[in-house]
Amino acid sequence: MSGLKILLYRPPARHHVTVFPQKTFPLGLLSIAGMLRHHGFMQVRLIDGFEGFNGEDLAREARDWQPDVVGISGLTAHVYDGMAAAQMVKEAAPSALIVAGGIHFSAVPDETLRVCPHIDLVAIGEGEMTFLELCQSLPPSPAHHDWRASLSSVAGLCWLAAGTEPALNEQGQANPDRPLVYTEKRALMSDLSQLTMPAFDLTNPDRYRMHPYSWGDYVMLEGSRGCPFQCTYCHTTQFWQKRWRPRPVEAVLDEVEYSVQQMGRRAIHFTDDSWATRRERVIAFCEGVLSRGLDVDIWAQCRVDDLYRDRDLFGLMKRAGFYGFLIGFESGEQQALDRWKKGVEVDKARAIAPLLTEHFDSIIGTFFIGDWETTAESFEATRLYSREIGVDIFIEAPLTLFPPTIPIWKSYEARGLKMEWDYDQIGNCKVILPTGTLDRDAVLELQKRNMAGFYTDPKKAWHALSSGPHSARQFSTMIFSGLEDAVRERARTTIPAHWRGRSVVLRQEYRSRHLEFASARPMPVYDPNAWSGPGQSAA
Repeated sequence: MSGLKILLYRPPARHHVTVFPQKTFPLGLLSIAGMLRHHGFMQVRLIDGFEGFNGEDLAREARDWQPDVVGISGLTAHVYDGMAAAQMVKEAAPSALIVAGGIHFSAVPDETLRVCPHIDLVAIGEGEMTFLELCQSLPPSPAHHDWRASLSSVAGLCWLAAGTEPALNEQGQANPDRPLVYTEKRALMSDLSQLTMPAFDLTNPDRYRMHPYSWGDYVMLEGSRGCPFQCTYCHTTQFWQKRWRPRPVEAVLDEVEYSVQQMGRRAIHFTDDSWATRRERVIAFCEGVLSRGLDVDIWAQCRVDDLYRDRDLFGLMKRAGFYGFLIGFESGEQQALDRWKKGVEVDKARAIAPLLTEHFDSIIGTFFIGDWETTAESFEATRLYSREIGVDIFIEAPLTLFPPTIPIWKSYEARGLKMEWDYDQIGNCKVILPTGTLDRDAVLELQKRNMAGFYTDPKKAWHALSSGPHSARQFSTMIFSGLEDAVRERARTTIPAHWRGRSVVLRQEYRSRHLEFASARPMPVYDPNAWSGPGQSAA
């Protein structure tokens, strides 16, 4: 058993980025914690900003406990809060090794380490094995130890070369005397049976809620990772290297059973990007739920073509507890789907729409809009298409081009468009890009018109509210989350930062520092190898 003390942290959410944003469990960190415990690292603590904690809470924990390793994760929306937290931890526990990880920090390690010198290194890509081997490679008391030498053989890490020179020169650009050092590339786990059960006991499930409901029956689980398709607007295919890897069905069923029996949670939401990729797996899972006698309500994200293939299984899925899905319909125009390499046919969506309505209570439809070829007519076609297939929740997502890892980036890169680098705007989906025929204001106006038209339509509201309890609260949640965001944003612009705590002041300083750094560099190019690193030697 190792005496290493490990503290994990996820910064708080500032906006409702998705339909279930504030009540999402920190599943990645919980999985890392479970893996660490399984291998003898029993002193693991977690502070989750989504539970209402902030950088000050993290700093107090670090000051009192003096951890050896601190792991900070987060999406693009959490970057500045993560950097502020890293500084506060270093001040509270100077000897702690601070590791940043997760999808955003993995994509831009050089920028991360130069803008925030308090972050010691970045773990790139899938985190469980990397973080485990990192901890296994450190001595029991790593304070003042040469951690670079100890970690040089751990794959999937990067840091700035040691030196006394600053990471940025006087012009705000990368200092060539402090190059970025990569260890060997970290391959994705070939077999997800290596994963252990997430350490759910490190969280308080009752704190994960979305107004106006407490969602006290909800838990988030993972059944697979990645997606085998190549949609040009999606980062998932890049991060997971265009692979789909399932976890053993029995392991997933064990977690469902644990959630019901030990946590009292029976509304199961899967995080999978493509839950129904394999037909035999769908059957095995549903039959497993029924054979174990689990009384659960299940929600998952699925592709149109998978559901069309398995439309004869809808009855089985309903008996197993499935009440709804999030489905990427994206567009009712086949030429748009083909342009984005979606790999689905519009007619299949139309064919399954009545079957979905017949069997399930809640269908959330996502629609992609705003690439260069989008016209005003495209918005109208999307509006009509969403009504035709009868979704309960309508989400029309604009194109957001960051990090520069999605294939569609190249089309904008070639046009030399001025990009937005404010992560508060990018990470919270506030960036609107022009199209070939529409300026930014026109795109925003058309998107707002479609969204407002759906959520103010009495017929749509009644349909969603009367479809079932889950559909009703999901629809209400979308309304209230928008109102809550408006109130929060108003408070941020009127209440001085120093009244809201030091972590808020620091995050503003890091935001300014990052924007200065971004303005001093050339526009980054699309990198198909992002999240894996170039594999430079750490020797």
